[in-house]
Amino acid sequence: MEYPGTHFTRPWRLAFLLVFIAAFFIIAPLLVLYTSGYRYDFNAGIIKETGAISIDVLPKNAVAYLNDQKLDIKIPIRLKNVTPGKYKIKITADGFYDWEKDVQVENMQTVYIKEIKLIQKSDPQKIVDGKIDSLYLAPNNQFLIYQKNNTSTEFWLHDFNLAPDKLILKTSIKKTYSVEWSNKSDYTMIKSADLSEVYIINATAVDNPWVLSKDEKNISKIQWNNNTDDLYFSNKNQIFLADVTTQQKTSVGKNSFIDWQVSDNQIWALQINTTTNDINLDKDVFGFDSTFTSINTLTADADNKTNWQIISINSNVALLKKNSFSEMLIATNDKQYNFFGDKFLLSPYNSWWIMWTPWELTTYSYGEEPFLLNRSGEQLRKVIVLDEYNTLGLIWANKMTALFPYYFVSHNLINSPINDATADIKNRTLYFSGNLNGQDGIWTINY
Repeated sequence: MEYPGTHFTRPWRLAFLLVFIAAFFIIAPLLVLYTSGYRYDFNAGIIKETGAISIDVLPKNAVAYLNDQKLDIKIPIRLKNVTPGKYKIKITADGFYDWEKDVQVENMQTVYIKEIKLIQKSDPQKIVDGKIDSLYLAPNNQFLIYQKNNTSTEFWLHDFNLAPDKLILKTSIKKTYSVEWSNKSDYTMIKSADLSEVYIINATAVDNPWVLSKDEKNISKIQWNNNTDDLYFSNKNQIFLADVTTQQKTSVGKNSFIDWQVSDNQIWALQINTTTNDINLDKDVFGFDSTFTSINTLTADADNKTNWQIISINSNVALLKKNSFSEMLIATNDKQYNFFGDKFLLSPYNSWWIMWTPWELTTYSYGEEPFLLNRSGEQLRKVIVLDEYNTLGLIWANKMTALFPYYFVSHNLINSPINDATADIKNRTLYFSGNLNGQDGIWTINY
């Protein structure tokens, strides 16, 4: 029915209906594509998918730049519908080193920049005078033992709550020594490389050290139990448990192994299976003895079966090292990996293994293969963990750098040779020994 005199006749109404239907079928798919992350590239004349960039770092007042353009958005930042391509991300904050990274945005994927705390800039402050070699920070961060090598080797104790420093041990300059703190107390162990000298010292009563090597001759191996103050040590015939508070020793069992290691109150052992002639890694050999795995590499290396040692076990992962050679082996109950390595560090965060030689840095996470993180000709000397995000401090021959390993981003921390460094992760304080501006000593910076 049409009203007399109307201009909106039936043909016009039908035409408008057809236009709206056509518009719906054109616009609706475009809206769906837009909300799904697609964009029309007018230059190329094609529809492209988009990605996203997510930035969540510390400090929260940091400013982010995308291709040198400041983002007027507070962290955390979520950039949606980013055209695929290469972008430069820069994060800055007053008093901190800049963080820069080139990222590749892919279709329908998000680039995450997270679990990062920028490194603070600060001037070094000297806390101890003199030429200092090695530093050993206690797990509770209250004590710092430092080593001086002059006409003799001296070990001094720096108590951050007291003064002055105390000389706790003076011994031969002709031997190489190391210091290992107990994870559970204020006890520390100072030992020579050949284990002919082993001293157990309570940091709160340094005047009465226990000279274990006088009571026990021919010690072949010694280590702290990671759960208690107890020490395990062995000679060629027996493995012993020592209570450092009472200085009492108890025989644990016969030492008939290629090597042994204690972890979570259980002794693991590397030994030859006399039936199969395989090299087995056995767990809890003095308890519910069971074979954890057979070490294929060692079994095949018939001439060097006894040339390996267990250097660490954590969460059913064993790290072995070949004596007098830069070779290591990671063993789980079903897989084994060989790689180059001299020294190692087990990060307390995410049970992340870090192994290195002067030229290569390799990492391992459970369930993955070892990963070559860095290769360099600059002579890597030591690696330390700087924070809970596994930012690493790398000590080279002529400098120290900070490395954000998940992003392969690094920058210099100290631009001069240093002897040693250690970090109070909780308080983000770095201690290092060396010569700055013509002055020898122990220096500290907040990072």
